[in-house]
Amino acid sequence: MADVQKKMVILYVLEILKRYTDENHTLTQKDILDLLKSNYGISADRKSLKKYLDGLIDSDFEISYREIPRAGADDDEENIQLTDFSLIHDFTDAELKLLIDGILFSRNIPVSQRKELIEKLEGLSSIYFKTGAKNILTVKSEESAGKELFYNIEIIDEAISQNKRIDFNYLEYHTDKKLHKRITRNNKIRRFTVSPYRIAATNNRYYVICNNDWFGKGLSHFRIDRITNIKIVDEPRVPENEIEGYDHGFSLAKHMSEHVFMFSDKAERVKFRMKKTLLSELFDWFEPDMTFTDETEDEVTVSLLSSLQAMRLWATQFAREVTILSPTDLVDQIRQDLKEAYEKYQI
Repeated sequence: MADVQKKMVILYVLEILKRYTDENHTLTQKDILDLLKSNYGISADRKSLKKYLDGLIDSDFEISYREIPRAGADDDEENIQLTDFSLIHDFTDAELKLLIDGILFSRNIPVSQRKELIEKLEGLSSIYFKTGAKNILTVKSEESAGKELFYNIEIIDEAISQNKRIDFNYLEYHTDKKLHKRITRNNKIRRFTVSPYRIAATNNRYYVICNNDWFGKGLSHFRIDRITNIKIVDEPRVPENEIEGYDHGFSLAKHMSEHVFMFSDKAERVKFRMKKTLLSELFDWFEPDMTFTDETEDEVTVSLLSSLQAMRLWATQFAREVTILSPTDLVDQIRQDLKEAYEKYQI
């Protein structure tokens, strides 16, 4: 066996352990020798294979194995045989399935990229790892909008690290069912220049939380899969402590809790009465930093900080269980929303 080939064999042995073993499937030395022959056309003896396996174990690869005494052997170490080899993978099958589920149900990742990512994740386990993903990958996604997603994330992350602004076009759907670049009132293609602070994942979408130069010192949100023609601008971004309401620091968790539907208006104190059967939904959407009062067997009054636009939408979808008490402007808005909705269903 040539020297170069000998150096490659240890990599082939590692690949065999990666592909054909896991916590429930092991290989004997004979199995490995057979796979070397059938997969790579390499013939090796047990003595050479033991050296390769010892080399992998000494190189800190997590390889599990079992020691058994050779037939008729004494306690001498040379008479101990190693068998039932398996590679301990970086991710358990349960962890990989969790990651794959996240990709499957991420609506802004195009189908082609989902397949590519899932295949890469599946390759981190053995051939016995089955996800059923091929039977689920027909979920609709915005193929054209998401093509630049990962590139956009990379550029935004770089801009945040460099404390720079970014510049881009923003896409929106028209009645032709196609995406178009957003335009100005003068029918010119609009470029957005913003100061990015965080990337957030919510509602199965990725958003950049930023300060939009057109709208003073507040925060805005843009869906990253709708961003196109992005570039970093060689200008420092607006400092975080100059953003309205964040002079003492920016908390992503707090911001996301107050803007559950990614509206950009300032969070305000909202008080509402709700059925206790809705508590799980409440905690799914909002952080537990809320207060409860006037609790009865069936209902409770809740006070929390939220974007009023987001609360308007959230309370409307649960109108049978939720009654907004304050602020009065929000009460009036929802009352008008429900009135208009009711009138649309009048015969």
